[in-house]
Amino acid sequence: SLTGVGQVLTEIVEVLSGGSLIMVLLLTAIICLILGMGLPTTANYIVVATLMAQVVQELGAQNGLFVPLIAIHLFVFYFGIMADVTPPVGLASFAAAAISGADPIRTGLQAFSYSLRTAILPFFFIFNTELLLIGVDNIWYGAFVFAYAIVAILLFSSAVQGYFIIKNRKIESLLLLVVSVSLFVPKLWINYLYPPLKKIDHMHLVSSMDALDKGSKVKILWQGEDLRTGKLKDFNTFIQMDDKDAKTTIEDYGLILNESGDEIIVEDVVFNSAAERAGFDFDHIITGAAVSANQPNERWVYIPAMLLLLYIIIVQTVRKRRNEAISNLTT
Repeated sequence: SLTGVGQVLTEIVEVLSGGSLIMVLLLTAIICLILGMGLPTTANYIVVATLMAQVVQELGAQNGLFVPLIAIHLFVFYFGIMADVTPPVGLASFAAAAISGADPIRTGLQAFSYSLRTAILPFFFIFNTELLLIGVDNIWYGAFVFAYAIVAILLFSSAVQGYFIIKNRKIESLLLLVVSVSLFVPKLWINYLYPPLKKIDHMHLVSSMDALDKGSKVKILWQGEDLRTGKLKDFNTFIQMDDKDAKTTIEDYGLILNESGDEIIVEDVVFNSAAERAGFDFDHIITGAAVSANQPNERWVYIPAMLLLLYIIIVQTVRKRRNEAISNLTT
C-alpha cells in the first residue's frame, strides 16, 4: 500500500510475461505466494483477490481466455494459501518443524515438494472450468467429470513420484504426464492441431461479427498510442460473443467505426463500454481481425490418451511379472 506497487501489478505482469498467457499465470502464482506469506486465511484471500484477480482477468481476456471470476479467485487463493508451506515464511511448516524438532527451512522445502503435486490443479481450474462444475448441468455429466479428474490426478501423482504399477522409467513418467494433461485439458491438443481462430479481412469485421454464432470469439488487432510511452503500439483484443439469444455486435461492444480508404478507424468509443475498458480510443486504427474456427470435439483426445495409458499398464505389468519371476528364481 505504501509503495503503490499494487496499483501497477497488471502492468508489471504484462511486461514481464511478454504476452504469454502461461507466463502471466506463473508470475501471478509466484506473486500470490509472496503476498500470502505470514497471513491468516481470511486476510490472505482479501489481499490476493484484491490485487491479483483483476490482473488474471484483464491479461487473460487480452489473450482470448474468458474465465468465470470464481475460477480466477480460486486460482489466486490457492497459491496464496500455498504460502503456508513455502520457505522462507511458511507458517504451517514452522509449526510442523516445532513439533518434530526438524529444521524449519528443510521442512518447508519438503512440504513444498509434496505440494507441487497439487500445484498443477489451479492451472486446470483456469483452462478447464468443468473441474469447478461450471457448466455441468446434470448428475451424469458431473460423475463423468469426477471420474476423469480422479484418474488424471492419480496419473499426475504417479508421474511425479516415479511409480505407477512398478517404478517408472523416465519415458513412462513423461507419458503419464502427457495422459494426465490430455485428460485434464483435452482442448490443448485440439488447439494445437486445429487453430481456434482464422484470419479474416478486417474491412469486413462488422459483417463477420454479425454472422458469428453465439459464444464465438473475435480477435481484433489495432494500433494506438501507448499511454506510458506516448508511442504507437500494436495491441490485440478479444471479444467474447454473447452466449444468450441476442448476438453481440460491434456497437454492443462499444465501437463506432469508420472506413477510410483501406483502413478502419475508430470514430468513437461508447462511454464505460467494454471497448473503452479494453483501451480503445478515438482515432485508433484496426489493422487485422480473426474469428472462431470450426474445431472437432475435444473429447476425441480421450481415445488416444486412454490407449496410451493402456500401453503403459501392459508394459509395466509385463515388467513387474518378469522381475517377480527373476526374483523367485534367485531365491
